[in-house]
Amino acid sequence: MEAIGQYILTTKIALATAIIRSKPDGLTGAQYCASLCSAYTQNTAAVLLEKNKQLEEQVLFLRQKLHIEQSVLPHGAEQPASQQNENEVFLTPPSSSEEQTSAKLEQLKHKFSHHAHFFNSLTPILQISANTNNHTSLEIIKETAESTIEALKETIREKIVSTHVENAMKKAAKALGLLCDGNVKVFQIIRSDIEELVATLINQIMSDEDLNNMDKQHSKSHLLVTLGTCSSLKFIILEVTLKAVIKATTTLQKSTKHSLDPVLHDNLYYLLWSMEEILQAECMASLKERVLVAIERRQIVDHLEEAMLHLTNNYPLVTMYIMKLIHMLEFLQQTEK
Repeated sequence: MEAIGQYILTTKIALATAIIRSKPDGLTGAQYCASLCSAYTQNTAAVLLEKNKQLEEQVLFLRQKLHIEQSVLPHGAEQPASQQNENEVFLTPPSSSEEQTSAKLEQLKHKFSHHAHFFNSLTPILQISANTNNHTSLEIIKETAESTIEALKETIREKIVSTHVENAMKKAAKALGLLCDGNVKVFQIIRSDIEELVATLINQIMSDEDLNNMDKQHSKSHLLVTLGTCSSLKFIILEVTLKAVIKATTTLQKSTKHSLDPVLHDNLYYLLWSMEEILQAECMASLKERVLVAIERRQIVDHLEEAMLHLTNNYPLVTMYIMKLIHMLEFLQQTEK
């Protein structure tokens, strides 16, 4: 016991000596000790929060697996595909830009892959029981959807560059959209979260100042299109995107050649391109598969015409792009007659 006490005393003396030697000028020993304790406490708290978050994700993964295994389809219905090896389902070609295989990237990829598999497995079950009142089912779906949306927003905000993560992210977004298409109640539960995700995505597109990095902007625009081609989300995506377009064109109208914001001007084209891709998918669909009704198309046209009114002869390319979108909507109207 005496030896242990002596060891503790020696350790304290060594620690105090190290603190005194490393103490910066202008601080007393007590002040420096207090700052070290504060930093240690904060780091420890951050580590514990991250660990807790990971454990919660593991619990959610297990609940997803259990729920799928316990789900029973009516007689004659096709069972959802069994879980495959994630490396096979989400295999992507190697990229020289992805040599930064950090734990964070792997964690995001794993999360997107897990959630996408859950949504894809659950979709045929919910399509059969579209008006399900199963509280447990809706609770797990809501948690998974919120986790997916939060991870998407985190990836977008932090501007994470990884082909593997981007591909897994698109698969998760597509699966989320298809789930909304298959069950109205699910869509109603997570609609506000999806609208917030779209707003975050559009804000990141419009505020990106790295104009030469077009791949990054294309990636975000493709994610917007992926969500927008889902039936239940199409009008929402177009509506939110239109508001951003009108806001941008209003600002352009007030600009002069000397005060033009190139970031705003150039990034506006990514929003217009996203709208074009979504409307193109609508034009290519059969009459039975089309989603936008006449009143929604008229509303979009009115907003686009409002956006054009904000422009002058200084922005002919933007005006022509908007006119192209209007013509696509008119085509939809004419082919239904």
